[in-house]
Amino acid sequence: MERKITIEVETAIQWIATRTPSGIWVVACDALGLTVEAKSQEDVPGLIKEALELLLLDLFEDNELDEFLRAHGWQAIGSSSVSPGEKPEFEIPWEILPTFGPSYGATQ
Repeated sequence: MERKITIEVETAIQWIATRTPSGIWVVACDALGLTVEAKSQEDVPGLIKEALELLLLDLFEDNELDEFLRAHGWQAIGSSSVSPGEKPEFEIPWEILPTFGPSYGATQ
């Protein structure tokens, strides 16, 4: 049985949500240089979670996570408990700030 390892990142990532005239949601995180697009508002949280997981896992696998977090003034809790070859999951708080359209206010 594979053990579940979670690395918590102490920060709150802000995303800016806009809705295009064609109805596509574009959500950007300037701090991370990430942007996701969704067909519906309901799809946005899952896409943000996926983008964060992929970024942080890539940094972790390249041994660049701690340096990346320090450069942003953030800290990881639990990264030292990960053994070589294990894939951690990440818990990172985020919020969406609307620029126009309906109030979003989702927090994960």
